[in-house]
Amino acid sequence: MDHHRTALITGAAGALGTAFAQTLAAAGWRLALTDIDRSACRALADQLQATGADVRAEVLDVRALDQWESLRDSLRSDWQQLDLLVNNAGVCSAGTTGSFPAADWQWVIDVNLIGTMNGCHTLVPWLRENTRAAHIVNIASYAAFISLPLVGAYVASKAGVLAYSESLYLELARQNVSVTAVCPGFFPSQLFHRGRFHTRGFQQISDTMVREWQLSPEKIVASALRGMELQQLYVMVPSRTRWMWRLKRWFPLATLAYVRRRSQMLLNS
Repeated sequence: MDHHRTALITGAAGALGTAFAQTLAAAGWRLALTDIDRSACRALADQLQATGADVRAEVLDVRALDQWESLRDSLRSDWQQLDLLVNNAGVCSAGTTGSFPAADWQWVIDVNLIGTMNGCHTLVPWLRENTRAAHIVNIASYAAFISLPLVGAYVASKAGVLAYSESLYLELARQNVSVTAVCPGFFPSQLFHRGRFHTRGFQQISDTMVREWQLSPEKIVASALRGMELQQLYVMVPSRTRWMWRLKRWFPLATLAYVRRRSQMLLNS
């Protein structure tokens, strides 16, 4: 039996995906790094291979179910089992509802939510076959429960990822596959620089929040992997996120009023 644990990471070339890859590679995992950016994914794989890690790079558009199926078949020919699926690929768009292209809404939903569902649809049967504990880590967001202005599609997609993770958690209970939904706050990433933005407002808010939160991808990964090993469904990072999650549940309208005031202040600053 292959004693190396195996993981597939989507959006591996991004900041959070890279942190997952570096952390797991250092721990001796065999990795399949996937991204729609071929050159960036290959560069990361080369970097990790230079340290002795067992890594392969694959081009994957998470929206394309046929690409998922081809990748699964390729991995199954080389790996005895799959231990971990990290659904990390994500995109963002922002703009005033009714004025920015509907295609950008669809793009965000397709990548963030449908991409996550495609990965689980394709790989859960394989994960179920694992004779040792297998895991799914879905990257949601602080925005999954704290709705922000101008980014309705992103908020809806991440709320969907969180709800879908809860459904999977119930479905896969007692089937040796744990599900962890990670909801990080604002952290430095390409998400806010490669998105489709039709207003400068959200970029201004996000840049300010990234500076305020001082949250690193490495801290998110450490919390996510600890939660995974403990088979926790929810990982809210940092503690500020956990408190906002609780406040939203206890005082939903008051929380939204706070977010509205805070957003307006940032937009007007």
